[in-house]
Amino acid sequence: MADVRDILELERAATPEVSKELILGLRREGLKKKKEKEVMRRPEGMHRELYALLYSDSNKDLPPLLPTDNVQGYKSVKAKLGMKRVRAWQWMPFTNPARKDGAILHHWRRTCDQGKEYPFAMFNKKIEFLKYTDVEYSEHLLCDGWTRSETDTLFDLCQRFDLRWPVIHDRWPSHLTSRSMEDLKERYYNVTNILKKIEEEQQLINELRKIEARKKEREKKTQDLQKLINADTDSRKMTKTTKKKPPQTKIAKLESAPPSLESCTGIKFPDVKSSGVSLRSQRMKLPASVGQKKVKAIEQLLAELNLESNPMAVEEVCQMFNDLRSDLVLMYDLRTVLLNYVFELQTLKHQFDSLTPDKVLEIPEALTINMGEESPSRPRAISEMIDAVATPNTPNRKRKAALEQSNVLKKIKART
Repeated sequence: MADVRDILELERAATPEVSKELILGLRREGLKKKKEKEVMRRPEGMHRELYALLYSDSNKDLPPLLPTDNVQGYKSVKAKLGMKRVRAWQWMPFTNPARKDGAILHHWRRTCDQGKEYPFAMFNKKIEFLKYTDVEYSEHLLCDGWTRSETDTLFDLCQRFDLRWPVIHDRWPSHLTSRSMEDLKERYYNVTNILKKIEEEQQLINELRKIEARKKEREKKTQDLQKLINADTDSRKMTKTTKKKPPQTKIAKLESAPPSLESCTGIKFPDVKSSGVSLRSQRMKLPASVGQKKVKAIEQLLAELNLESNPMAVEEVCQMFNDLRSDLVLMYDLRTVLLNYVFELQTLKHQFDSLTPDKVLEIPEALTINMGEESPSRPRAISEMIDAVATPNTPNRKRKAALEQSNVLKKIKART
């Protein structure tokens, strides 16, 4: 403006002298104005939350209309050039899976994407069309005014043109009955609904079969579990009864009472009958009624005969092995009965000798057995082996018989 005034020969305004104080004062005023512009106070009457929504960043930009993930709001992120290596591109061939003619096309693509499927193939959506058989058509799809050939043609056109009804109506063959677009739609959707109902019915039948199969399986498991529970309760009852020991007087009576011949029946193996799968080896299990003494006698005799205690569970082996053990137990019981009878016979003989010392009672050899030790030249018999087996904490039968005989003799001498 000073130059313009000089050209026009106008008076120039007095210019102030430039000084340090003047320069610093101007700068301070400029700084104050900048600070006043930067700092904006909340208007009176406006809530703090509303004022915070007006400005979301330090630049006081208006908030975006749509939610964004970046910090810059609605502004686009600037491209960072020169930070990474440029990815290579290549002119390469590709095939479109939507086309059935095998056409090979070319386009630019990154080298790292070579061999991958064409990305736009995901948009090739196809409609699933239902198909019917001759039996289904004859039973459910017959309709007045529509023949089988017309229905087949309609479904063929619908599949070829993806339910584009104007195109289907345009391509409807002229040698067939002329149809409107509404007639074609009605026929197609009626058949489709009927087929869906048939398919749904078949699915329900299959589900019903699965439910019945699961129900039978649960019932079978319940029966097996009930059998196990019953067997467990029976075994517990048996253990409780065995744990209850009778008084000592009763024990003496039971031990003194000889077993009868009617009780000597061997082993009665139970019949294993179950609805489910069972092992044949269960048939060879000894019943709980067989005592521990008999079990040990059977094991010792099987070892003497060079037989296995648990042979292979073949059908014939099971039956023959059970019969053999039953015979061994029967022999054991008969041996026990025989020893009791011999003991009674010897007791009666001593009583007779003590009452009538002048007479001698002779017992036939057929009614006696050798109670002494075995000779070294003769091997031990199986019957003797059975009698020799004894459980722990149980006195020998010979010693027990001798003690009882001496007690009887003492009582007889005390009476006389």
